[in-house]
This record gives sequence, C-alpha cells and structure tokens, in this order.
Amino acid sequence: MSQVIADSREYRTDVVKYIKEAGCQVVQKQLEIGDYIAGYFLFERKSAHDFISSIVDGRLFDQATRLLSSGQRPVIIIEGDLWRAADMREVHQNAILGAELAIARMGVGILYTRSPEQTGHAICLAARQAEREDRGIRIPHIKGTDLRKLQIEFLSSLPGVGIKTAEQLLKKYGSPLKAIQNYRSWPLPDKALAKIRRVLEGLQEDNETDLSAFF
Repeated sequence: MSQVIADSREYRTDVVKYIKEAGCQVVQKQLEIGDYIAGYFLFERKSAHDFISSIVDGRLFDQATRLLSSGQRPVIIIEGDLWRAADMREVHQNAILGAELAIARMGVGILYTRSPEQTGHAICLAARQAEREDRGIRIPHIKGTDLRKLQIEFLSSLPGVGIKTAEQLLKKYGSPLKAIQNYRSWPLPDKALAKIRRVLEGLQEDNETDLSAFF
C-alpha cells in the first residue's frame, strides 16, 4: 500500500480521512516543513482564504523558500475557490497572479483542488505514482547554506532586484519576510518599487491584467 506522511497538525483533518479512503496508508509525523509528503512531493495545503492572507502579509514567499530548502518537489495546494475568495477579500487579481508567477519562478508548483476530498485523492495519487516509479519517501530537512541561496534567489526574482541587492537586503533584514515587509524602504528607483508593489499588493485602480508590467 502506498504511504503518505502527514504532519501532526494535519493528521486529524478530513484530508487524511480521504487519503485513506483513496487507498493510501497515512503515517503521522512532526514535519519541519510542509504538511504532507507523498513520494518525492512535499505538499503545503492552504485554503483559498489562507493563500490570499499569506500574500497580503508576506508569509507566502518565506514559506516558499522553506519548502524549496527541503530538496524535494514542493507543491502548494490551494483548496477552494480562489477568485471568489479574492473578491470577498477585495484583493486585486494582479496581486494574486503576480505572487503565483513569483513562486513558480522560484520552482514551487501550484495545485488547485475544490475540497478536502479532492486534496486527499490528489495526495494519494502522488504517492501511488511514486511507488510505481520506486521512489521512496524522504523526510525533508532545512540546510542552512541551501536556505540562504534560495532566499537570495527569491528576492532577486522580484522586479529590479539583482543578486547583490538581494544579498544586501538579506543581510540588513535577516529574512525575506522581514525584507518584504519593509520593501518601501529598499534602495531602488521608484519605478522598480512600483512594480514590486503591483506584485505584492496589486493595484485596485488597475482593471487590466498586464502581466508584462510585473517583471
């Protein structure tokens, strides 16, 4: 039977019930990173509302960096109707699209599901695929040197931010999250800061989706 590892915080959720119903064994374990491990995939599960909140408060990019440090293939599962949640929260679509593009450039996948049931089936399917390919489960750990490299790569993926600037920002603020929270003070031209603002916050007065303006 294919095996899935579920973080202790997720073990009593409906998702675990549906993973079992889909035919996979679930093992509870306290994970340093992510919510589920299935084969070579590391899944972080977020409701649509939580995904939007993580964009607004800047947590998303710090979490993406941590997921990448695992050495596995990270995937963020967005559960529920993302665009309906965005309308309810009055968050502009550009902020969401920009964030999705940014984490995709970092190498983090995105998987949309409608419900905990579909999430559970998707995770079990990943475990089954890995079993057919004879890929065992490996528990991820953060490596300090890899983490710093990924943090720099993430910051430098933002508009107008090069490697040297990313290194300076990381040195000054200590983490990508703190750097992003203070992005208005970055030593960049106003035009670059405006593009970064569009990626992180979106512009409510802009009704057109012009992705080319982000990067």
